[in-house]
Amino acid sequence: MQPWCVIRLEPLRGHPRGCSGCGRPVTAIHDREERRIRDLPLFEHRVELIVLRLRVACPGYGPRLEWLAWLALYARVTRRLAESVAHLCQVAAVLHVARLFDLDWKTVKELDKAGLERRLEGPLDLKGIEVIALDEFALHQGHRCATVIVEPTRKRVL
Repeated sequence: MQPWCVIRLEPLRGHPRGCSGCGRPVTAIHDREERRIRDLPLFEHRVELIVLRLRVACPGYGPRLEWLAWLALYARVTRRLAESVAHLCQVAAVLHVARLFDLDWKTVKELDKAGLERRLEGPLDLKGIEVIALDEFALHQGHRCATVIVEPTRKRVL
């Protein structure tokens, strides 16, 4: 069993917070909730951040979560952990990445999918596709396989 490093983060008092809806600075706080967030490991220690998530009272949008650059709105992992997981999934199996970071397989799969959408700049446009073709080939002396899906009429990799 790996040891844990638990870090409690406290917001600065009087510091304006940004509204996640419009991005404007807001000083009024609607409510607060403590949330546990996973971060990248520190040496052999798993890292868990205890973060006070604030909902600000935005005059234009009403109660909205405070915008934090390092954390997606309802995420349970930091952006840098999500990016590391997605990057590692390019060269390793989802199950191995899940075991490495001690995350649930479904969580790693969702982070991998979100990273792929970011790299492709949004969801894939599949309009007008009538025929697809698949090609599977072996990687690393047959220990891993890769599948390529193409549209043969336009010769486009999907």
